[in-house]
Amino acid sequence: MRPERPPVHNEARMTRASNAIGATILFAILVLSGCGANTGRGRWSGEYPIEIAATTGIVGELVKAVGRDKVLIKPLIGPGADPHAFVPGPDDERLLESVHGVVANGLGLEAKMGGVLARVGKTKPILAVGERLPQSRLIEVGQAGGNPTYDPHVWFDVALFADALDAVAAWLGEIDPAAAKSYQMNAGEYKAQLKQLHEVVRNRLATIPKERRVVIATHDAFAYLGRAFGLDAPKNDGSVQALADLLVLYKAPVLFSPEPATDARAEQAVRLAKQRGIQVRVVGPLLTDSLGPIRSTTGSYSGMIEHNAGQIADALAGRTD
Repeated sequence: MRPERPPVHNEARMTRASNAIGATILFAILVLSGCGANTGRGRWSGEYPIEIAATTGIVGELVKAVGRDKVLIKPLIGPGADPHAFVPGPDDERLLESVHGVVANGLGLEAKMGGVLARVGKTKPILAVGERLPQSRLIEVGQAGGNPTYDPHVWFDVALFADALDAVAAWLGEIDPAAAKSYQMNAGEYKAQLKQLHEVVRNRLATIPKERRVVIATHDAFAYLGRAFGLDAPKNDGSVQALADLLVLYKAPVLFSPEPATDARAEQAVRLAKQRGIQVRVVGPLLTDSLGPIRSTTGSYSGMIEHNAGQIADALAGRTD
């Protein structure tokens, strides 16, 4: 039986409210622009490559896998950056205006880009990948204006994220109808690769003993991973006290961090847990909202997912104790 969880603090509710506003704005973009809009500045001339701005490398990789050499991905938010907090500057806005289409995660991940994306979406096609997934398979985190809001970190459920490929193929097919069938074929091939990735991760995480299958992290991003692979990933607001409370509640041996070296917040939470009799190690880095550096082992979606699975499995199974 899982322990009763401590309450989530006000900071988390404020973050979800911000995400909810971003999600509402992005949904409005799709309604106003239509998935097939392609007018005004940056309209595709019919010559390859089709230039696509991607808010994150994660969604950019989906489009590249489907479009292959017919598309050129222009990243907006670089490796290691936080899309939750990203505010586009003048150069970013010029990039968005110049490309033929824009792909985003949606679901409030790019909450501070809502106004810019709304303007750009009036003249060119925008695809919010997360918002094309079935709502029944999304994790609800709150309400905004009487409507549910959802956790945007959908890429940590590999099988769920693979289902977005059909929407990517359809979107590219609307921009470039002559190549629609090839986009569908490419999507099918990449979907098969992601099915294999799902099995690799499942097998790796299956090595964690039942009594240690809890992922507590300084960034509340792993609910989809937990649901997909049978781990408990309790919700938290990332505050020192909330993290310490969860570590004590679950008697967790590990606190995961996205920081590459010293994470002061994690260390403070570990000290508080120790004062209450719980010995915890900080393990990281885990990648959360962006890929690793280009040409590194974590610079691809599969590399990122396998890296995280390896870190989690080794730490919770005690192989790095």
